[in-house]
Amino acid sequence: MKQVSASLYVSKWVSYIGLVFGVSLICYFLLNDYNNYYIFGSITLSIVLFCTPRISHYNSTYRSGKEFKRLGSILFIQNSVFLAFSFTAFVFGFFGKIVSDISNSVIGFFLRGKNAPIKVEAQFFRDELIDLVKVGFPLLLSGYLFTLFRIADQSIIAIKLGSEELGYYTISKLILSALPVIPTTIGVLLYPKASAKYGKTKDNRGLRPFFYKSLLLNISIVIPVCLVFYFSIPYLIQWFLPEYIPGIEAAKINVITCMTFVYIGPSIIIGVVRRNIPYICILGIVLLIFWLLPLMNSFMLDSIESIAYSRLYLSIVLSISTLLYSYYLTTLNDFKA
Repeated sequence: MKQVSASLYVSKWVSYIGLVFGVSLICYFLLNDYNNYYIFGSITLSIVLFCTPRISHYNSTYRSGKEFKRLGSILFIQNSVFLAFSFTAFVFGFFGKIVSDISNSVIGFFLRGKNAPIKVEAQFFRDELIDLVKVGFPLLLSGYLFTLFRIADQSIIAIKLGSEELGYYTISKLILSALPVIPTTIGVLLYPKASAKYGKTKDNRGLRPFFYKSLLLNISIVIPVCLVFYFSIPYLIQWFLPEYIPGIEAAKINVITCMTFVYIGPSIIIGVVRRNIPYICILGIVLLIFWLLPLMNSFMLDSIESIAYSRLYLSIVLSISTLLYSYYLTTLNDFKA
């Protein structure tokens, strides 16, 4: 219980730090007369930064209490509501996307907090806090980096191409928000099986069958869904959302990008055996390259399609690297005396 209290203590402080950072951005944009896109974007960022650490803490309590079915139900409700709210982006554009992002964080926060299986008071315990930082911080950091990678293309478009092109990219934003829910949910459901297997065999090599099975399961579900989206999106947009026709090609590219997320299932092995640092390095390097591309060549990312292709190539690199690293972990024996 002390470790859970320490976890809540840390998550609260991280939430407050994120909130202060977000509010500082809001004040800066207000004082310097930035437009509403920057201001409302900063408001969204503040809420996301406040809720995400607490959500990570609550996820840990569900896993610790072996409440995987309850967590799966919460994820299903949260993702269903998020998908429903995502359609407001078609009607209200940028501000509709703001509503969907805020609702996703707030609903995820309250659903987990209301039904948390382990309820404690936030307290400081030195030894537990040190252990928590060693184990939990890499998981928290990798989650943050992956979130940043998912939205990095939008920040580049906003800076280089402007709000009109960002509007055409709305379909792509919805795809990159909705489709990854499938492998992420599968990952949540598979995590206890991988942990149980690891604890039973006391050998990383016992996770190798899990590597193949989880990869095959993700491929068998994610790829067909993505193919349906890839071939149907042009017709759906032309029939129901003709104002977004300029964004069709970028949307199709990002559907292919979502196919690379099949690595999420096997990557659970990284968290199970607690070897997160190399994965964090891979993710950080990929994210850094993405953000540096506009500086290295100002003509490289001159359209939403070129930015979508850049994300696709980097996502392929991330997927292959993570799969190779996850497989490598199944060749080790961490319990060897």
